Amino acid sequence: MAYFSNATEGEIFVNSHCIHCINYKDGMCPVWCVHVTFNAEQRGNVSLRDALNYLIHRKGKLLVCDMEVSDGSIRSSIQCLS
Repeated sequence: MAYFSNATEGEIFVNSHCIHCINYKDGMCPVWCVHVTFNAEQRGNVSLRDALNYLIHRKGKLLVCDMEVSDGSIRSSIQCLS
């Protein structure tokens, strides 16, 4: 999963990605909400960690959210978990 060491890093991510996404409604991103809610619980829980990592993950040094949609099209990198 994407690791945010503090609230400032998380806020930077939200302001850089979430607020431009069509999934961001009423000041909330459902993907971000899941990360904030289950961040602590993913430690030692491989399935939860994998699920969170599926939503927001690292590509090199960049953090990306595969659910981020700004133009009405879903990113082609999204694949179902097998």
